[in-house]
Amino acid sequence: MLDPRTPNLNLPKPHERNDLADDVLRLGQAVDMLDGHVAGLKDAVEAGLAATAEGLTEIGERLAEVGKRLTETGERLAQDTVAEETARKTSDAALSERIDREAAAREEHTLATGNVHDLDLSPLVPKATRIIADGLLEGGGPLNGDVTVSLDAGKIPRPLEGIREVFAGTIQAWPSLCIPTLEDGLPLGLSLDGAVADLSVYPRLARVLCPAADNAWAPAWFRCDGYGTRGEGEGFHHIRLDDWRGGHPRALDLGRGIDRSTALVKTTNGSADITIVNNLSAGGTLLTPSTGTEGFYPGIGIAGAGIPAGAVITAVSGVNVTLSIACTATAASVEITLTGRVPGSWQGDTTRPAKGTTSLYGFYSGSAGGVLYNNYSTYVSGGAFAKGSCVVGQDTFDISRTAPVAPCVRPAGPAAHYIILV
Repeated sequence: MLDPRTPNLNLPKPHERNDLADDVLRLGQAVDMLDGHVAGLKDAVEAGLAATAEGLTEIGERLAEVGKRLTETGERLAQDTVAEETARKTSDAALSERIDREAAAREEHTLATGNVHDLDLSPLVPKATRIIADGLLEGGGPLNGDVTVSLDAGKIPRPLEGIREVFAGTIQAWPSLCIPTLEDGLPLGLSLDGAVADLSVYPRLARVLCPAADNAWAPAWFRCDGYGTRGEGEGFHHIRLDDWRGGHPRALDLGRGIDRSTALVKTTNGSADITIVNNLSAGGTLLTPSTGTEGFYPGIGIAGAGIPAGAVITAVSGVNVTLSIACTATAASVEITLTGRVPGSWQGDTTRPAKGTTSLYGFYSGSAGGVLYNNYSTYVSGGAFAKGSCVVGQDTFDISRTAPVAPCVRPAGPAAHYIILV
């Protein structure tokens, strides 16, 4: 079982190569770990709010001190006004002094009221409660879970957003044809039916887009317009979903070299171009050839008579395939092996049909059916047969006449509705 982890909180993530039962347990572990992180954040925020309340109390005390100073200043102004009024009547010098003192008092009053607006309250507010624009704590990780802080609710991610951020792009077996719509107005996921999805509505699906270099040939997950036409840039803001209807998922080979497909191709000595004659892994049989290109994708390894070791496919155009190395022999129908698959490819495994022949000497009727068919029957007179003339016949046994040979005989199992979470 693979054990991928998130980069920040080291949470277990699902992986397409794991069993679903294992990933369910891993997802449960991830939720428990998230719950623990959220509980810790909640405690930190509550402690921060308590400290903030204490800080606000200190601010109130400082404001009360400023008010007291303003009251004292007003009283001094009143006293000075009475004294200076008397002095003004008796002396111009007293009037000048009064004016100077009033100016000084006004300046002190201005400084006192200005201090209220210039107070730096940040030392009194714990760092854990200061929220910046992207919804993260200034001193820590993302604020998720059940924590509710009203300092700036618009900047705090809701739990649903956090869940979508973690699980969007994962594929799940859903036990119903009905996909629920969640509180944000979007469905839980989309059916894997080969449709196109708007990335402006489901932006998190962009994380499963195929590499830009593969967009021209990838069987699924490529960028396209609303009609499914491949392309890049403006106007191409959709993604082609994979189509899992009627199939069953298969783990990618990823270089292991055991996932192989079989086809018959035409080769030409000295040329890197080959032609698909019968793609046995795409439903072809010896009786009914198929020229489908399933399995033939750039980067896939290819081997067979007349094809040098290490050759890979570089381009596919209809039934024409270009290899990385020129062929060393000419053949009208050579069996080749393709090793590996790509995401979204759809092909089966070729099985060898059980075949054989039997010759019958005697009174042969010349008819056969089912898994048997008659090659020939002929009348033989005398010769080596001691009892005189007889009919000689030959029947061929071929199981492919009644049982499918390709793409594969699928194992029985419960049907499921596969969706990709958005």
